[in-house]
Amino acid sequence: MNIHREIFDSAEMIVNFKKPEECKWQYLREGQLLYIYLHLAVNKPLVDKLLKKKIKVIAFKIITYNARNLSCLRPMSQMDGRLSIQKRAKYLEKQFGGRGILLGGVLGAQRSCIVIINGSVAETYAAKASVGIDARVILLHVNPNRLTYFGDIFGVSVKTLYSTEANTRKVLAQANLVIDSFLIPDGKKPKFDRREHLKLMKLGANIIDIATDQGGCCESSYITVHYDPISIEEGIVHYCVGNM
Repeated sequence: MNIHREIFDSAEMIVNFKKPEECKWQYLREGQLLYIYLHLAVNKPLVDKLLKKKIKVIAFKIITYNARNLSCLRPMSQMDGRLSIQKRAKYLEKQFGGRGILLGGVLGAQRSCIVIINGSVAETYAAKASVGIDARVILLHVNPNRLTYFGDIFGVSVKTLYSTEANTRKVLAQANLVIDSFLIPDGKKPKFDRREHLKLMKLGANIIDIATDQGGCCESSYITVHYDPISIEEGIVHYCVGNM
């Protein structure tokens, strides 16, 4: 007997880390409860399937204990932020198509410039890791209150700028690494980095789109996997592993 069918037929509740794979949708049955990380704004076929089969879903990714804090998502975002620096240090090396530079400072060499766009929890931890390795960090955000917060916790270690098109274009030209993520719990991500922006960047610079599995923040990004994590678009190395 098909083991997946056997499990789904007998279960009243399915607990899964990520959304169910498409090949398993057929096994869902009416009245079941899915307890799962889920971002439906970018997956209409799954929405239609869940509605048609009248599946009850608890998306614990967006469970909050107040209006601002996504309790279950927060630790995952913290890890994403740290990993974004750890992974990109590797893919800035020449053999991976990068610029062949260090992320952090070293005596006699210029520090790398890390640009962080729209600081959520992931970007806060990316900024902490970047400051820790002595990189030059620029953080853009559309919310002045968040910019004030970052200024308070990082001081002169991080340069903060309001996220306008002019500022975005200016800092992308300086960047060795761009970290993108923006959370809209019930909607698609806005595209902050457009394909035309890639032409402003240095060849071999890196982009990491943390939110690529939720629609992504870059027009040029698409979901990759850990065993084949990078793509190169317009000479810019993209790291877009879904659920990094």
